[in-house]
Order: sequence, then C-alpha cells, then structure tokens
Amino acid sequence: MMAVGRAHTAELLHRRSSVFHDDLYTSDWLDESIELRRAIKRDVLLNRYNIADGTLRIITFSRALLTDVLPKLNLPPAKQGRIGWGSCAFDLGSRLGLLPSQPNARYAEYEEGISINNVVSHGPCYCGRISKQGLISLISHHVHSIVRRDAHVSFPASDGAAWSIEVNTRLGRFVLEDVYGGWFVHYDGNVCMEPPAGRIPDTAQNVDDIILAAQGQYLVNDSSTHRSFRWRGNVMETVEFLSTGNFFGLPNAVMYMSDEEKGKWKRLERFSKAVIRAMVRIIQNIKEPAFLVAALKKLPTEHKAKLQGSLAMNSVAEKLAACYYLCYVLSKKRIDNMEFDYFHMFTRMSLGDLTLAHQFFRSPRAEATKLFCTSQDRFIRMFNECSGDGQTEEQMEDAVAKQLGKLLFNNPNNVTLVVFQGFLSIVAQWNCARILTRSVVCPVEWLDFVAEDEDQIFIG
Repeated sequence: MMAVGRAHTAELLHRRSSVFHDDLYTSDWLDESIELRRAIKRDVLLNRYNIADGTLRIITFSRALLTDVLPKLNLPPAKQGRIGWGSCAFDLGSRLGLLPSQPNARYAEYEEGISINNVVSHGPCYCGRISKQGLISLISHHVHSIVRRDAHVSFPASDGAAWSIEVNTRLGRFVLEDVYGGWFVHYDGNVCMEPPAGRIPDTAQNVDDIILAAQGQYLVNDSSTHRSFRWRGNVMETVEFLSTGNFFGLPNAVMYMSDEEKGKWKRLERFSKAVIRAMVRIIQNIKEPAFLVAALKKLPTEHKAKLQGSLAMNSVAEKLAACYYLCYVLSKKRIDNMEFDYFHMFTRMSLGDLTLAHQFFRSPRAEATKLFCTSQDRFIRMFNECSGDGQTEEQMEDAVAKQLGKLLFNNPNNVTLVVFQGFLSIVAQWNCARILTRSVVCPVEWLDFVAEDEDQIFIG
C-alpha cells in the first residue's frame, strides 16, 4: 500500500510509523502488530531482516526509475500469486523485473537499515517509498480503466475510507484510498487488463504533459506560425470553439478526463459527422449557381482519396467543387491518421479557395477573417441548437440541413457558406479524433490525485 502525504504528512507518518510505540494497546492493535512482525520475518529473503539489530530494507521506486529507465526496459512475463507476505512493494518490484536474479535487478533501489520499530505501516502491511509522479507515469503507460468505488474490502471501515479509486492496468490493479488525508494504495498483480484497442501506443508518456492534460489544458498550435504548439487552458473557451479554430497537437500523454468532458468531445464528433452529411446532401442537389453545378459534374464518380492537384482547379468554381469533394472524401476516412503537415496544407489551401469562391459568388469585398468568424459562429450556433441530449445523428443531420437550406433559399450564391460548414466539420473531426484516441475516462478524484503537488508516497 501507499500513502501520499499532504499538508499533514508528518502527522500521518507519525500515526502510521508508531505502531510499536502507541500508548493505546488495544487487542486489535496488538493483533496487527504481531501480524506485521510475523510478515516482516517471513519476507526475510526479500527485506533481509536482521534479527540481531531489528533492521530491514524495502524496495523503493524513484521518479527517474519509473519515468526514464523502466520505459526503455523489457518487463518479465506476469506471474500469478504474491511474491511476499507483508508488502506489495515487492510484488510490484517483481512485476517490473527488479528483484534479485531478475533481468532489471541492477536498476533496483532500496532503502536500507530501517528499524522494525520505525517502519511505516498500514495495518499488517509495511511500506516502502515511491514517487507519485513516477507512479502516474507507470500507470499511464499501461492503463486500461479508472473507476471510483465505494469502500474497498481491503481496508477496515475504522480507517475512515468511504471510497476508493480502482486503476486497472496490464501490470495489475492499483487501489487508492484517501485515509487520514493521505493516499494508501494496494497493488495486486493478479488482476491484469490490457488497454483498449485503438488507443495510442503507450511508449511516450511525459509526466508534465499528463498533469497539464489532466488539469483540462490542451496542446494547440501557435496561431501566428502554426509550427509550434503551446498548452492552452479550457476555462473560458468551449471545446467547439477551440476545435474549429485551432490545430491540436499530440501530447506525450494519455489524456485523463471526466466522463462529462469526454461526452462533450463525443457530442462534437457526432455533430461534425452530421454536418458533413448535411452539407453533401445540400450540394448534391443544388441547381445553381451554374458555374458550380458544371464544376461538380467533373468530379470523380467513385469517391476515392485523391490529391488536390489531381482535381480540376482552373476556375474558382472548380476550386470550390474540389474543396467540397476533399471534405467529403476525408469524412469517409480515419482522419486522425492524417499528419499535421498534410492537414495544415489542406486547411490553408481550402481557406484560400473558400475566400476566393465567396468573393466570386457573393461579394468581391468579402474578407477572409470575417468569413471565417461568421462561419465559425454559425457552426457553434447550430451545434448548440441541433445537438441536444437524445438527438440521433440523423436528427442532427436533418436539423443542420434545414439551417443550411435557408442560406441557399435566401440567396443561391451563399453556396460557399454551405461548403464552409463542411470544412469546419472536418477540422473539428480531426481535432476530436486526436483527443478521443488519447482519452481515458476517470473520476474527478483521480484528476485531483494527479494534480496534487506533493510527492510523498509509500508502497506496501
């Protein structure tokens, strides 16, 4: 088990380390004390307990070990059963291949010469040290799921834990409980769950990125150069605003978020797919402007991915038709596989062609910035009006098609505004895919745990 100290870490450690000096010698306390001593002695091959001076050693896990060293090493196959009697720190050490005679033993770290009278304990378990940020990194490499549970059977009710955080990973299960203002964690290597298929590879996990993402920040492009990315908070800006006006970068991290937050991204993804279908439906049935109708007839009949240069783009109408076609083609593919450089090139060229088209069909004085802002506002307004709770994608598509149809009913030369909505939906889908493939739903208690500054943890 582990304890994460907070403001009163010293008090907590005193409470847990004084198990052999407590003034209140209750029968329960005596039973725990005897059981703890017995477990320490039975683990002599692991902790090298010296009966002569009453000292032992306990395996520890530093941040450097867990974040920098272990990700580069091969882990031994999982084994059923426990390696020791009184401290699951050794079970974790065994799973990571750090114990004597194991392949990673030379990287193992130990705290030596601990007096049996001063060992940090929780009930019948004795504890070693582990870096909290190192633990977060370790979990993030292998996480399957994180859930909140009501009181866990591993801990007696007298310890005051009303709930726990259960973290399932391919390495085993970690159960965290907030007791006396500190976190105690139990590791069980017998319960292993593989990460879900489709999540990004777990080889690159940066603790700083993990923490920033858990705090609700997103890695987005610099709007002036589009070549560098910076962390940006999502306090005052909605996901639909951020995702239609920015390019999201790829943090070296899984992205922990609440079920509510992930629901916002899923809703935006579903809405964006409805918008592109509505846009296609409208454009495929237009009768004017004649220049655009003629250009649309030149498009390939089979919807296969094509380079923009392979489409006819001599006239403004042909450029608008190509923009429509590429948006349609991209909507049929795994858009998250499209690398930033190619997607950035697509958006830059599309914005230029959309501006030219609106100037040609609607007004020569149309400005690119105003066109983008008014189109983004329209997208967000439709999102709020057409994607309420319980709405199916078909219902959203019909509602959006009705809104887009009004643009053409008022003036057929507003056709660029219709295609622009399809373009924004592709940008939103690309960003949604980048977020959702890295997302891990978790309770708010896990987000709080990740965000805490102190790094005092004990594992046992």
